[in-house]
Amino acid sequence: MNFYKKLTKAEACGNTFLIFEGNWPQQEMIQEIILQKVDSGLKFAIEKEIPEAIFVSMKVLEKDGSISEFCGNGARCIAAYLKTNQLAPNKKWYLIKENKLLQLGVSQNNYFVEASCFPTFQKFTKNAFALQILGSHFFFTQWFNEPHLVTFDNLGYEKLYEIGKLVNSLKYRQVFPKGTNINAVAVKEEQKIENTTFERGVNAITRACGSGSACASWLFHYFSSILKNNEQYSIQVLNKGGTIEFSSSENNFCMKGEALVS
Repeated sequence: MNFYKKLTKAEACGNTFLIFEGNWPQQEMIQEIILQKVDSGLKFAIEKEIPEAIFVSMKVLEKDGSISEFCGNGARCIAAYLKTNQLAPNKKWYLIKENKLLQLGVSQNNYFVEASCFPTFQKFTKNAFALQILGSHFFFTQWFNEPHLVTFDNLGYEKLYEIGKLVNSLKYRQVFPKGTNINAVAVKEEQKIENTTFERGVNAITRACGSGSACASWLFHYFSSILKNNEQYSIQVLNKGGTIEFSSSENNFCMKGEALVS
């Protein structure tokens, strides 16, 4: 039996993680996440290595025992983990997710995640794009099936927390079976927004959310392109823990920001 275990702390834009490599039982990982007071755990594994590339996987484990579909800040931490540990330093890095490949890398001292999968914007019902909760209007978006509600209404910290707790309670389980993240967006400049996220699984407002920032930036770009005929997609998302940059080409969606391991 393989008894190899490795545990590494990581951080991206104020989100804290434990990276687990090796033979870790899930309950033991949850105990470590709670004990070391981090936001989430990342179960890392090398799946395949060829002369020109390495392929890795990442499972996102929350302290309440739930599994998140994806974590953008966590993916950048995996890139930092690969670089710090000099794993395949001269090869391309790919993260496997839902039979898709996300390229990980380093650019100007920041780490990036580049994917051919863009966030999606969906209707709640046949005729309704927005859902009203406690007087605020929310749009439903996903990135790699990680669910997010996004509002451009002016929510204070207390109301965001109240809505986050409500939507992740049993009352909304038929609408969101696995719960959902809640994002409050404030427009700062033409290509700059501020995002605050209540994260499911963590069950609290966190310092940053990578997939939430991705969905917020995509939705902001969607409305900007309609209202202002602005097709440029280069957006900075300000989080309490740091800034994440998003850009796109015809076929790729890219997230870039800081990450470190210790």
